[in-house]
Amino acid sequence: MRQMWMWTAITLCIAALALPAFAQRRPIGAASQPASSLPDGDDASNEAEQKRKKAEQEKKAAEQKKAEQERQKVLDAERKREAAEEAARKAAAEAARKKAEAEARKQKAAADKKKAEDEKRRREELNAGRAERVLVRTADSVRLRISLRPGAPEIKAVEEVRLDVAEVLKVPDPSFGEFKPITDADLVATVSFVEPPAVDKPEPKKAKGAQPPPPPPPVRYRLHALYDAGVYGFHVTLLQPGQYRIEIEGKDAKGRQIGGSFDLYPGVWPPPDWDSEKARTNEGTGRRRPIGG
Repeated sequence: MRQMWMWTAITLCIAALALPAFAQRRPIGAASQPASSLPDGDDASNEAEQKRKKAEQEKKAAEQKKAEQERQKVLDAERKREAAEEAARKAAAEAARKKAEAEARKQKAAADKKKAEDEKRRREELNAGRAERVLVRTADSVRLRISLRPGAPEIKAVEEVRLDVAEVLKVPDPSFGEFKPITDADLVATVSFVEPPAVDKPEPKKAKGAQPPPPPPPVRYRLHALYDAGVYGFHVTLLQPGQYRIEIEGKDAKGRQIGGSFDLYPGVWPPPDWDSEKARTNEGTGRRRPIGG
């Protein structure tokens, strides 16, 4: 009896130990487990490969993004440089334009100032010239300085003509300077009517049968020596408006020829030859002062 109980206990112990393993066995005909619940070596390697590829793609994308950012930086810098250069060119062009405008204004102001000064000087010279006008003629070694009083001759009025006749010295004289008076000249002036004055508008109709006055004939005048050394003169009256020519002819005691001509325009001021005669006179009036004079 005692042995039976022992075998019973041993059997129960063995059964208790074997029961968990028996419980894990699938009964015959039971449904099999899904494949996804079972470990698979290929799936693990595929997942690792995918992760690697994804990492490479992400790295490549990051590198491309970085390269694009660098390229964009270069483009932005180039655009900024070009914009700065264009701004500098525009600024330089604007500065050059303003400078040119300022220079043009300066030149115009200077030209206007000179023009105003020239006009003022011309008016002053014309006003002074009404009282006395000076002309200069130079031929060979003889200079004629012609003084007309009044400088603006009038019709049927007496005109005084004076001539300062001098020898042009190559070496200035201590007493006379550059021009030595010629005191022994024998001179004659011929006054000739050249042409009537120009008409800007039609003349009024003249009475039937009326004729214009004939031009005055040439008149000769002998010049007389005046109180100043080398100065000669005569008086003339111009009877009609128009252009008159005065021819000076003669010689000195040495037989040296002396001559020159000039025009008068009675009743016309300023005369048409004012500017040309002024330039000619300015060139011929240079005079060196005598030593000690």
